[in-house]
Amino acid sequence: MKKWTLFLLILCLQAVCSADGIEPEDLVKGGYTLYFRHTHADVGEDCKDPSKEDWWRSTSSELTRQLAPRGRRQAAVIGQAFRTLDIPVGTFLSSEFRRSHETAELLNVGAPKTARELTPIVYGEEEPPGLRELLQRLPERGTNTVLVAHGHLLPEFFDLQEGAAVVFQPGHSAPLGTITYEQWAKAAGPLLFESQVEDDEYRLDGATLTITSTKGIGSVLISPTDERWPSLDSLTLHYPSGERFERLEGLSLTSGEFRYSLPRTLTGDSVRIPIPPKFLQTGEPLKIRWVDVYR
Repeated sequence: MKKWTLFLLILCLQAVCSADGIEPEDLVKGGYTLYFRHTHADVGEDCKDPSKEDWWRSTSSELTRQLAPRGRRQAAVIGQAFRTLDIPVGTFLSSEFRRSHETAELLNVGAPKTARELTPIVYGEEEPPGLRELLQRLPERGTNTVLVAHGHLLPEFFDLQEGAAVVFQPGHSAPLGTITYEQWAKAAGPLLFESQVEDDEYRLDGATLTITSTKGIGSVLISPTDERWPSLDSLTLHYPSGERFERLEGLSLTSGEFRYSLPRTLTGDSVRIPIPPKFLQTGEPLKIRWVDVYR
């Protein structure tokens, strides 16, 4: 009787966890399988013409739907959330459709492989064989499995929005919950950073952007995650050791028609650059380039 009561208690606790939802932060220790629907694609139709060889893999919008610019940006934001939280990724698979595989590539969290289990429509299969087994497969130790596909493969995904992920845990017959694109964007932070140097890091401290530059030279394209700029009035540069740049030899800011170049070499504590408000009012990303004379 006591064992039965304990079993019911565990089920209740699982139900409470599911009701409370799941957040990107819950994935940092691994052990989950994430099933993403590809990010935003242009409105259109897949040609489904068997005479067109591999039409579903095509980069032509005349053959199959392609990611829209908004979708490519969404994928970059989701990928930044993974890197910001240090969410580990092991097995990484996508549908063979171009819009899904491109979403996976733009996440930039590993090298995705395509899988037939995630590509049923071109093989004439109602429910892809092996997909449910794939969802229940134990992820590699300390990692999460990431799958990128479509919203129609299983009934559980019919209401899945573009850029959202259904989260599974092996041993649970039902999904634990769904992480929406809005949750991923929140986890990514207020700014999206497209960095020239992969190991460079960026942090917003109040209204100051702190750039940690590994090589003393680099560039980054910055835009707001939700299309609205947060408070941002200055930037400063450091090395990973924590040391500030000794002599900033060159720096430029570019946004739309506005351009700023450093008029003179800056040294020591003066290496803190104001960002004029007009640079954040153009509707364009802000590009920053820098070079330390002692790099």
